[in-house]
Amino acid sequence: MYDPRTSGALADALSGLRDDKDLRLKLGANGRKYVAANFTDVQMATRSWELFERFVADFSAQDAASKSAV
Repeated sequence: MYDPRTSGALADALSGLRDDKDLRLKLGANGRKYVAANFTDVQMATRSWELFERFVADFSAQDAASKSAV
């Protein structure tokens, strides 16, 4: 981690990561575990469908409102 308000902190953090193979491997493994647990095909399909349903509901509500305003 680094302090984004400190000039050069990101560069220092990336340099440290470049030089620490064990940390890179650990972060990579943790990232893969997180993605595998939170972005399965079923989860992504469910989230996409829920988003689609919200868009359709919002569009339908806007369409109904515009027709009643006429």
